[in-house]
Amino acid sequence: MTGMGSTLDYRVQPGTALVGRIRMPGDKSISHRALLLAALAEGESVLEGLSTGTDVSAMAVALQALGTRMEAGAPGCWRVHGGPFRAPDRALDLGNSGTAARLLIGALAGCPFDTVLTGDASLCRRPMRRIIAPLQAMGAQFEAAPGDTLPLTVRASAGLAGLHYRCPLPSAQLKSALLLAGLRAAGSTCVTESVQTRDHTERLLEQFAGPPSAAATRDAYGYTVCVQGGTRLRAARLQVPGDFSQAVFFIAGACLAPGSELRIERVGMNPSRTAALEVFRAMGAAIEMEGEAVLSGEPIMTLRVRHTTGLHAASIAGELAARAIDELPMLIALSACLPGCTRLRDATALRTKESDRLQSLQEGLQAVGIRVEGLPDGLNVYGAQPRGGVVHSHGDHRMVMAFTMLALAAAQPVRIVDCDWVQTSFPGFVGLARQAGMVVQEQWGQ
Repeated sequence: MTGMGSTLDYRVQPGTALVGRIRMPGDKSISHRALLLAALAEGESVLEGLSTGTDVSAMAVALQALGTRMEAGAPGCWRVHGGPFRAPDRALDLGNSGTAARLLIGALAGCPFDTVLTGDASLCRRPMRRIIAPLQAMGAQFEAAPGDTLPLTVRASAGLAGLHYRCPLPSAQLKSALLLAGLRAAGSTCVTESVQTRDHTERLLEQFAGPPSAAATRDAYGYTVCVQGGTRLRAARLQVPGDFSQAVFFIAGACLAPGSELRIERVGMNPSRTAALEVFRAMGAAIEMEGEAVLSGEPIMTLRVRHTTGLHAASIAGELAARAIDELPMLIALSACLPGCTRLRDATALRTKESDRLQSLQEGLQAVGIRVEGLPDGLNVYGAQPRGGVVHSHGDHRMVMAFTMLALAAAQPVRIVDCDWVQTSFPGFVGLARQAGMVVQEQWGQ
């Protein structure tokens, strides 16, 4: 993401309030899935409000290499002409996007041609074994780099068989990969989870298969979801709601900065995504919700967030940690500014993200004067006012945004090193932060 030995750094001034009305970019998780299902569906789909980050762009480029015709309109708007995939003439480079890689591994399993998936150095270090093992049980064949990482070849297949798989660890990407493969498999494919993960794939299958739909059915308890092989997908028109995971950064900033009163409009409020709200409320945050509506099968609301005194640490563990896994970097950075000890447990999944996020959080918080104890599956964070200083992003967009918001509560400015990674998920982050009142300077460093 950087070049010529320079890095894009942020210098954030503490003490400014977040005020006004803002709107988040399109939800990244939904954007990936909407593009992929539109490519698999018959006919022309119209998709609006997609994330414009480079992660989703990598998915779009990969689908075009697989023969999908796509026409770009306004930013975040695409017309997608779906149909059967064809063999690409090159490896599919997915950049830094683990979501694109894992979803495409599932969607390409069962295709009658070989496909090579690769990515940047960070993505090529991330393990794919938990995705490819159950797909192999369905009959898919792969050749992976040592350690079951990318580059990875999805081998041509004569066909897949349905499978009932029990996930050993919660993973929406694993579940989605198996459901996508199940669309090509003989019989039904079922995935059982111990914790219900985000269900965007299931909701989108309803949009593309049409209700009543046998494309994705869930048991009465919500922990098993099944797809029927050969389900016909048809083109759809979709609008993608604002990304709740991105809204979490601005919720936390408004909680931290005295004088803040911020409205975040049209945020996706899928109940499988909003576990972070439970943590905010446990910390004593003042968050109100208004204007409930439904957008393309997803609930949306406007969030009103005010700074309030009396915020305090709240521990995170078990099912709550699993459901809030993507929001944990910001929640832990917020807790570092609050009185008390936050105990994070059951978060080993953070070690295999864009960075080892437990280690990145520990180093970053210690760099601004916060006492932290590292554990194999979590952290103990002893809240205090950050003193300011220099934090390294470790090539992780969520680290950049979490420490940008933490800086609002610091005694001195905070510089975050190597921030260009924000382009992968939230290219308008700095502009939106400034619109809300923050003072963020972009500087080139060495």
